[in-house]
Amino acid sequence: MTNPEAGDLEDFASLFEDSLKNLVSGFEPGQEVQGIITDMNENVVFIDVGAKSEGVVDRQEFVDKTGELTVGVGDTITVHFVTMQDGEFRFSSRISGQAAERLLEDAYHSGIPVEGVVVEERKGGYSVMIGGRKAFCPYSQIEIFGAGPAEQYLHNSFTFLITQFGDRDLVVSRRRVLERERTQKREALVETLEPGMVVHGVVRNIRPFGVFVDLGGAEGLIPMGELAWERVEDASTIVQIGQEVDVVVTAIDWAQDRLSLSLRRAGTDPWSDVETRWTVGQRTLGRVLRIIPPGAIVSLEAGIDGLIHISKLGGGRRLASAGEVLEVGQELEIIIESIDPESRRISLSPVEYAEAEEGVSKLTPGDVTTGIVESIKDFGVFINLGGGKSGLLHVSRLGLENPAFKVREMQKQFPVNSTVQVEILDITDGGNRISLGLPGEHPEGEEEPVKDYKPKEDRSSFGSIADLFNGL
Repeated sequence: MTNPEAGDLEDFASLFEDSLKNLVSGFEPGQEVQGIITDMNENVVFIDVGAKSEGVVDRQEFVDKTGELTVGVGDTITVHFVTMQDGEFRFSSRISGQAAERLLEDAYHSGIPVEGVVVEERKGGYSVMIGGRKAFCPYSQIEIFGAGPAEQYLHNSFTFLITQFGDRDLVVSRRRVLERERTQKREALVETLEPGMVVHGVVRNIRPFGVFVDLGGAEGLIPMGELAWERVEDASTIVQIGQEVDVVVTAIDWAQDRLSLSLRRAGTDPWSDVETRWTVGQRTLGRVLRIIPPGAIVSLEAGIDGLIHISKLGGGRRLASAGEVLEVGQELEIIIESIDPESRRISLSPVEYAEAEEGVSKLTPGDVTTGIVESIKDFGVFINLGGGKSGLLHVSRLGLENPAFKVREMQKQFPVNSTVQVEILDITDGGNRISLGLPGEHPEGEEEPVKDYKPKEDRSSFGSIADLFNGL
């Protein structure tokens, strides 16, 4: 017959043996360990660190400035392994207060962080009190990205690593602690960071090509074009070094250690509801942002720009550059001709152009008006009537003295960009074909049809200038 009590004893022994197998047999110097306080006396605090033996920590490490104990039985604390002594695992939290000289040396050899108070500024750095000893922290070792003002550190407590230890010399580095923490944070970012996420960071550097932002474990770049929805020439007008910002992660390349960020995408896209604020036909004031070969870029509001095509400037004169009649920063009254939110394009025209266009639309045969010589061909002179309309003053109506040299004579009589008064003779093709004559002069006979004459194309329409917006 089986003895139940004997079976229970065997099960208990088996469980106890299994539990011993799971206990830690040792630690590496400096190894960080989580422990639970099980007891304490006037000298040490006992902790359960999952090992075969209890761990002990100097009680003074948990005593505040008023002499009060800051921890209690049952609390979980983080400590670092120092050494094995008298069969006990000796641990230390960040060494502070009355920590023994021996522990400082152990901390130096084991790479355990220590706690110290910056007490004064001295040549080359700061004096730091650690466990009753005065240590030296060079300026270069107080921060990762360069030291701040002295008042940022004086009389404040920080965590350091001991880099030199001797009877006379004790040199510490806060920077190495920050770099260690940064490495751990970077590992966390590698696991969690994804494109499209909004993250918090601090501006660390401003360069001509963009802004570097510290995300806590890695550094990312905001290109100039991603700082704001409007064009930015100087990044310092948008952010300052040390400023906290929210940014959107746009691209990640951990192999190259590159993060691309966007500040503007963390805010509202002004194009998302542009048609609720601006309408076709609306008159408004705009400011010239820059001159480009196709015309002038004009700002309606922050992040919303439009194009005035060069053909709509100059009052009918042919311009080599919009800069002949406009300058950057100039304000002018404009009319919105079209809005394409999907392509982020707005076509604009000066009010004068729109008024001229309206005036030309009212012209009828027999009316006399003023135009500007646009170009000269074998068969006549093209006259810009304004508002995007041109008419042909046929060579047969000019009464040239020497037809054999008609082009030379037309160039002499009608220089390009000169002003000329003309009479409307005929309007066909829905207003796109306009025949002109000189007022009061009607030579007998009709000119031969001009096969090469085609109505002037309106190159300011979206159909022809859409590609010009690309890259603006």
